[in-house]
Amino acid sequence: MLQSEPHELDLLLKELLITVTQFFRDREAYAALGGALTQLIQAQSEERPLRIWVAGCSTGEEAYSIAMLAH
Repeated sequence: MLQSEPHELDLLLKELLITVTQFFRDREAYAALGGALTQLIQAQSEERPLRIWVAGCSTGEEAYSIAMLAH
């Protein structure tokens, strides 16, 4: 169907990809995440790396925002 109906590809991409994330525009949620990260980082041993995974991130903005919080 994607080969015979080229416009279907655009529709499919719109269904699968999230173009705007409201989470990081929510100051309360961002502040709560920052507090949780601070606790995790303080409890983490310096000899052991801290890995933070971001699931379902479409543009990388979420991962970058969390990296800035962790820094």
